[in-house]
Amino acid sequence: MNSITIYLAKNLLGGFSNVAKRFAGGDIKAFFDNHVATGLGDLIIAIVGLLLAIWLVNFLYRHKVFLRL
Repeated sequence: MNSITIYLAKNLLGGFSNVAKRFAGGDIKAFFDNHVATGLGDLIIAIVGLLLAIWLVNFLYRHKVFLRL
């Protein structure tokens, strides 16, 4: 339903991974990289970015906000 909206939001934000780095970057990323497995911190950031995108689409859908061109 909101494919155009999520595409525009991704381009305006520079990707959801940039926003996800603010939530899961730094200490959380370092913890997963050092204590669990190398590179797992990047996976966690990617998953958080995906969840943010899904949350945004779900929020817009529940409030019946649709971008139509």
